[in-house]
Amino acid sequence: REILDFCKPGFRDNEKKYDYSMFQVKSSEQGWYSELELPPVGCCSLSLEEQTTAAAARDHSWWRKKEKPLCQEHLGMVVGPVVAQKGQAKDAAALRACRILHQMGILDDHLKVKGREKFQHLIKQATASGKAS
Repeated sequence: REILDFCKPGFRDNEKKYDYSMFQVKSSEQGWYSELELPPVGCCSLSLEEQTTAAAARDHSWWRKKEKPLCQEHLGMVVGPVVAQKGQAKDAAALRACRILHQMGILDDHLKVKGREKFQHLIKQATASGKAS
C-alpha cells in the first residue's frame, strides 16, 4: 500500500486511488453533512505538539476526536453544517476546517500553511546543491 501523503495535490478525496477519503458524507433528517478527518499539517511552522495542543483546546460540538484515526498523529474531526445538497457537504466541512486551522495558527490570513514556503525553499536549495535526492 502506498504511503499516504496528505499534502499531495488531489489526495484529499481520491478514494479510488488511495482507498481513503478524508471526507465522509452522511445524511440526516434535515439534509447532508460531512465529517472531515484532519491530520497534522506537514511543513508547518507549528510543531506537531503545538498543533495537537491547539486541537485539544477545541470544545465545540462540531469538533471531536475520532475513535480510530487513520494516522497516529491525528488532530480530530471537523463536522460540517447540515446543507440541502449532498455536493455541498464537503465544501461546507472544508470551509469550517479552514476557519479552525486559521484560529489554531496553522493557516495564515491568506489560508496558506504558516512556514511551508520556508520549508519548500530549503528543500529546493538542498536538492539543487546535491544534498538531498
